[in-house]
Amino acid sequence: MSELTREEKLKMIEKLPPRLQEFFYSEDAGATLFYFGRKYNLPDEKVHLLSKLAGDVVLKIVPATSLVQEINSKILPDVQAAMNLAQELYTELLAPILSPQAAPAATATQPKTAPSPVAPSAAVDRYRESIPSRVVNLRKPAPPIAAPQPKIETPLQPVISKPVTPPAPIIKPTPPVAKPAPATPAPQPPKPSFYFAPLKKPTPPPMAEKPIFKLPLIEASPHEILAKKLEPIVPNGPSPIQQKETSAPGRQFILRPPGMPPTELPHDILDLRKDKGEF
Repeated sequence: MSELTREEKLKMIEKLPPRLQEFFYSEDAGATLFYFGRKYNLPDEKVHLLSKLAGDVVLKIVPATSLVQEINSKILPDVQAAMNLAQELYTELLAPILSPQAAPAATATQPKTAPSPVAPSAAVDRYRESIPSRVVNLRKPAPPIAAPQPKIETPLQPVISKPVTPPAPIIKPTPPVAKPAPATPAPQPPKPSFYFAPLKKPTPPPMAEKPIFKLPLIEASPHEILAKKLEPIVPNGPSPIQQKETSAPGRQFILRPPGMPPTELPHDILDLRKDKGEF
């Protein structure tokens, strides 16, 4: 049998009663299918196939008795998991809307086989508690409708007018009086960072005292150049050059050799007073 198109299924939905049409647009039905997908670890594609299968059962395209085979072949390969999913899907989602029209439960059709020999039943432990299967109902209960309470009207109280106090006058702050700027002093020349001492005249060095003794002058010919006279060096005194510069030349005297009478002149001394132009 070829699968019907979307348009054909929409036409079939329009022919359904309003109670069944509401199933296809119900948010609770979508939430229940999403819960089954989370419970059995189904991907989004398998959840979509499960929703299409539930719609086909409502439209009577797929009979409710073959729900286990369809889930086992298209959604869950495990037979036991497919049976559990078909049971929960029919009990929680399809049974409330298909109960007047379909069979009370979806059971898998099994081929008839020869009856198997009855195995001896195990002893029943009467002290062990039987764990019932837990079925989670995700449908939100309708909120209780609260009875309307009578509205209590409070009597209007007269408004007592309070004396209006005039606002305080706004005092504008007076602007501060501008003070005249202080007169800037005249700029002064910069002072030197060091002090110059006044110049003083150089004081001449102290004159050293001349020695008492001197070499005697030797009478010689006036045309001969006398040798330089040696003078003793006075310690802590001026040098001979400084003495010559500072002291004025003194008078020189020709002394008579010792042992010569004062009336006789030495033979090598010329008397310039008797010069007659001979020299």
